[in-house]
Amino acid sequence: MTRHLVIAIAAGIALVAAIIAPFFASTFTLTIATNALVFAIFAVSLNLILGYAGLPSLGHAAFFGAGAYAVGLLLHISVTNFVIAVIVAVIASALLSAVLGPVLLRTRGTYFLMATLAVGEVMRNLAISWRSVTNGDDGLYGIKLPAVLATGDNFYFFLLAALVVIVGVMAILMRSPFGHTLRAVRDNRNRASVLGINPFIIEMSAFVIGAAIAGFAGAMFAYAKGFVSPGVLSVEMSADGLLMVVMGGPATLLGPVGGAVVVEAIRGIGSTYTGRWLTILGLLACIVALNPRRFVSRVWSRLSVAPELDAPAEAPAKAAIEPAAKPAAPSPLAAPRISREAPVAMEARNIAKHYYGLNVLTDISLSIAAGERRGLIGPNGAGKTTFLNILSGLIPPNGGVVRFGDRDITALPPYERAKLGIGRTFQIGNLFNDNTVRENIVIGLLAREGYSLRFARSLSRYDALQDEATRLLSEWGLRQWEHVPVNLLAYGQRRLVEIVLAVSQRPKVILFDEPAAGLSGQETKAIIRTISALDPQLSLLIVEHDMDLVFSVCDSVTVIANGRVLAEGVGDTVRRDKNVIEAYLGMPL
Repeated sequence: MTRHLVIAIAAGIALVAAIIAPFFASTFTLTIATNALVFAIFAVSLNLILGYAGLPSLGHAAFFGAGAYAVGLLLHISVTNFVIAVIVAVIASALLSAVLGPVLLRTRGTYFLMATLAVGEVMRNLAISWRSVTNGDDGLYGIKLPAVLATGDNFYFFLLAALVVIVGVMAILMRSPFGHTLRAVRDNRNRASVLGINPFIIEMSAFVIGAAIAGFAGAMFAYAKGFVSPGVLSVEMSADGLLMVVMGGPATLLGPVGGAVVVEAIRGIGSTYTGRWLTILGLLACIVALNPRRFVSRVWSRLSVAPELDAPAEAPAKAAIEPAAKPAAPSPLAAPRISREAPVAMEARNIAKHYYGLNVLTDISLSIAAGERRGLIGPNGAGKTTFLNILSGLIPPNGGVVRFGDRDITALPPYERAKLGIGRTFQIGNLFNDNTVRENIVIGLLAREGYSLRFARSLSRYDALQDEATRLLSEWGLRQWEHVPVNLLAYGQRRLVEIVLAVSQRPKVILFDEPAAGLSGQETKAIIRTISALDPQLSLLIVEHDMDLVFSVCDSVTVIANGRVLAEGVGDTVRRDKNVIEAYLGMPL
């Protein structure tokens, strides 16, 4: 029995149980189940932001409360139509997130957590103090369901249907190019950006969608309770949602639903037997916080998995994976001689970078001709990686100009530079580690084609992308490892995957940051063959400490030390330069 079949059976059993429950449950139990459905929708909305986008929020109740208050305020101006009220609640929450998102998403990690917490508290205090509109602590009462939903168990079944639809929409989103891109940004923001993905747009889209769903949940809460008070905006409400997501398993489709059911069961049933039910919930939160893979989340993580492009083959042990040999690409070519008339592909003029008075780069100028393979060498701490980060747009310079062809790109972000044709590898292997080799390549291809904001069609159905990924994997000798997660690959193979990922963008310039770092002699020879086999029309800038690689691949070499250019010229000239020998090489090569 396959894992997907187990998930489908478990979900089906749970759905059938939820459908037949009202026919056997008491009114009290049905009330708890109704609350659980409302909070399950809320938890699913938070999971999009916390689990799939990796943004830990303690202010998600702001959007939940915005939806609830929208319903209450409409009622007080005599707008009683259920459909209109729900639509307004969803739009209000989405608009609130669209206003707050550009500010909140400028922060990361703990700062994002604190910023969202502050937003929620500001809104709660606004609801308390603006009595003429919100009725302060007393809240807004008299919210009634339409007759058709107030009859019998209709509202319960409406919520159940809404939850099924929302989980289904979430499944579609996560299998789409947008879903794969969102997880890529979460896992490796810098890598995604140098592939041409705009992280802010992706995160902002998830933020607005999550807020809209939370607004819907808030509206349902208002109708379920018949009133709305400032408590719906509290940090406690956000913390409850956070607990539901973490307990059930972040970045899973069904986990937040299971977490909501457990929390609401403890809240509802536990409160009838003991006044210390909050203590039980607190202890449960501690257990989850100490080891979220235990308890309920362990069960749900087995039943709910993040969608994949294809079912991966069983991954071999690390020790069984040998470094990739020479790629099945065209035969290695000698580096071409670059004529003086060759146009400039990329140029940096008078680049300066300092941190709090420490000068890292001072007046660095360098130009790379079309088709040139330029080495950039120097002692540790010379500023080589900083220089590449400036060229690729990951950090801004404090002075100087970066040009690509005849265009000034100094102010362009990394994703815009990638679209122009600048590829990048990193000093430390920088891939989407939780994805397979094929998935890494496909993410690169969808970024190149600008498919990141496509929300409906499954990525596995983009035949052209899949076919090109297959071709690249075959050409570079990686086909047999295509379903292996990249974190299981040998280090030499990870380097090869990173090169293929850069090449898949069809760049005009590739910036290599120590491609042979950490490799054995045999692996370094394979990387030399790989780089030598690249299209001779590609311009390469290679930062490297392995002199065999530099002098066998590069047409010319630039040496920097102490943040300044020390020497520049063809390999034979540079390696005999007295200043270079004294500052870096130690002896003639």
